[in-house]
Amino acid sequence: MLIIKVESSKVAGVDPVHRMGALAGELIKNTEVVFLCRKADSFANKYLTEKGFNVISYAEGEHNDIIRNYIGATIIIDSREKVGKFDENCRTLLHKIIYVTEDLKRSYRADLVINPTAGANSRDHMTIGNCEKWTGTDYTIIRQEYLDKPVMRINENVKNVLIVLGEVQSNTITRQVIDYAKKMEFNFKIVLDNEIKQRDQILLKCGASNITFHSPDEIETLVDDCDVTICGGLNLIYELGAIGMPVIFVVLTREKVTLGKHLLKDNLSEAIGIVGIVEASEIMKNLTRLALNYDKRLTLQKSMINEFRKHSTERLALDITKFIK
Repeated sequence: MLIIKVESSKVAGVDPVHRMGALAGELIKNTEVVFLCRKADSFANKYLTEKGFNVISYAEGEHNDIIRNYIGATIIIDSREKVGKFDENCRTLLHKIIYVTEDLKRSYRADLVINPTAGANSRDHMTIGNCEKWTGTDYTIIRQEYLDKPVMRINENVKNVLIVLGEVQSNTITRQVIDYAKKMEFNFKIVLDNEIKQRDQILLKCGASNITFHSPDEIETLVDDCDVTICGGLNLIYELGAIGMPVIFVVLTREKVTLGKHLLKDNLSEAIGIVGIVEASEIMKNLTRLALNYDKRLTLQKSMINEFRKHSTERLALDITKFIK
């Protein structure tokens, strides 16, 4: 028995839900899988249920009691929730604990930590006790839907731009970018997270003839018609890399700055814009420069395909299955 606790958040967006759904699709071939999701997380519950998984929704604190029904199971936790009573109960009641994380600052008491981000294998992770660490893009989890897509064609002229940013705490980066997008010659497909502040007002007041708004569950279809993506989610960048989509990475939290630099160094992103440091105007200037540089977009695509097209979530699932026995 394998339990997966996962949630979307303002910081991580829907990336954790997508990657755990992809991983579970392989794990379930060898073991029973049950998801634990907050009732308030409408995206996670809807997405995973529609994928056919067994999802247990819990109200605040209920997961501490639910876990007692699965004594001896293994749990995978992909969540930004602070360590607390639930984690302590897992250590007492369960067979093994596995964390999937992009966070280098948090301390983990677990059997295994998986950090699939670029450059993670060259960074120290704070772990307590005898904990294995699987790090770097060899452990990236990419949905099969993206691996099944053909490599996109790099057009000489950029027409359509996908923007998937979201907002954390008090920043308003999505709205700032929209203000500049209205004045540009490209068509913009802008994904609004369900939890973004004042989402209804954005839909009503921020539209323009060259802008359409979309929900996160449309991303997989939207990428087929876009030439470039401005993105704040690491796992989405890796999935876009599997189809060769040139990306401008926007760092939404300072903890991701180092990870963003690794993307830039390895030629997996054109530039990094750091919210609170780099203005939205500069991010959009980077877009214009990338759109005008056809050769650069071809170079980015080659690097991304070489890094991400090779990945197999099936292999990772088999490694996890062996680990938990």
